[in-house]
Amino acid sequence: MALTELENVVSAISETWPSLFVEELKSQHPLVSLIDRSYDAEFGQGNDRAHINSYDVKTGQLLTISRTAASDDACSFVPVAQTLSTVDLIIDKRAVSSREFCDTVELLSKVNPNDDMLRQTMAYEVAEQINNHLYTIVPAAEDVVAATMTAATLTELGRIADVANLPMMNRWLLVSPGYYQDLLNAQTLVSVDSVGSADRPQIGGRFVQQRFGWNIVMDNSAGMNAASRVSGEKIAIAFVPDFAYWASPRSQFKISDTHSALKFGTVMSADTVFGAALGIAGATKVIKVAQTVTP
Repeated sequence: MALTELENVVSAISETWPSLFVEELKSQHPLVSLIDRSYDAEFGQGNDRAHINSYDVKTGQLLTISRTAASDDACSFVPVAQTLSTVDLIIDKRAVSSREFCDTVELLSKVNPNDDMLRQTMAYEVAEQINNHLYTIVPAAEDVVAATMTAATLTELGRIADVANLPMMNRWLLVSPGYYQDLLNAQTLVSVDSVGSADRPQIGGRFVQQRFGWNIVMDNSAGMNAASRVSGEKIAIAFVPDFAYWASPRSQFKISDTHSALKFGTVMSADTVFGAALGIAGATKVIKVAQTVTP
């Protein structure tokens, strides 16, 4: 009877949890949700890398058409060779969460395939590792130093983004709790910017504030905190999603006994294999703000 019940639990978890787990991974942390994942489909069947190419922009020619000259310069042109910028996205990381149960009785008493709590907890632990790694891709140097996040800071970020020709429609700003409090307290921002609307979107379980062309989300994750030099220092990153790429072709749950290790018990694990890389011209697509300058 117990064996049949255990088999039912294992079967239900193996069949239903992975698909739910993938969606929960994306809902845990803003950066995990926002970085470009266009290349997931490139992986599978043993393929562990994708070559991401972009055509380099060249300078065209302006020719003058002559109505009187015997020879017309506009009748000829000088072609240039097309070059590519390339980034290799390699699946070389595995984020894992695991649990050990001393026997089948403990497993059956603590794991219910219909209970979301354990699955969501393990998804959070896996997403935290992915998030921490994604923050290591962010360039370390500050582009803007600001003791307080104000309207002037936001407009300066907009200026830098405009000079870098970043798309207007998909600009994101992740801010630490200190900078987020600055924005909520700012008296120079109009109420519609400060309050927002009841139906504004959520990213990583957090509401998005929209100000001065930026979609602003508070991020209090360990990855954000690790990107600062001093714990609690205000920090922010402004970006468009393709400043980096990440892909995760597979997530799985596994349950097995530990008898081969000469132990009575059961182990359950959740893991995601993934890879991440700074995108093409990625350093020009992300702007870092910090409270103090790097010494």
